[in-house]
Amino acid sequence: MGSTESSRAEACANLKRRRLAVQAEVRSVITDLTNAQEQIRLQTENVEIAQENRRIVRAGYLAGTETLNRLNEAQRDLVNAQADLASARIRMRQAWSDLRAAAGTNGAGEDDPPPASQNAGSVAGGRAALQRAGYSPAPSSSSILTALAFCGSSSNDFR
Repeated sequence: MGSTESSRAEACANLKRRRLAVQAEVRSVITDLTNAQEQIRLQTENVEIAQENRRIVRAGYLAGTETLNRLNEAQRDLVNAQADLASARIRMRQAWSDLRAAAGTNGAGEDDPPPASQNAGSVAGGRAALQRAGYSPAPSSSSILTALAFCGSSSNDFR
């Protein structure tokens, strides 16, 4: 019987460690998502500023007060800002994918993440977005809760 009890205790300890690891991963991915949303906001502002700068430089070039070289620099700055915005959008999509994977969902019916403005750029916003996206625990979650009950723990021990 001692062997059975030690095996049970070891299995329970492993289960608890796994649950904590999953929770840490979800928190980390929510942070990544929040950061990606903030980068999109900042890069969108950069594109707007670069567009305005290019407009001003172009007007100056047409008026003869700016050089072609300066116009080319303004155009290059705009293209770079647009590329940075595209990269930020890719990072956000990757963060959403990582969040779905960490949460144990496949995002069925959710091809695109909600706009950053709907998430308020916060961890709470990320959680709210998960709920709006129809997040439900992975199928194995109920078996984890059952196993935790078997181990003499409740799910509240890990929140």
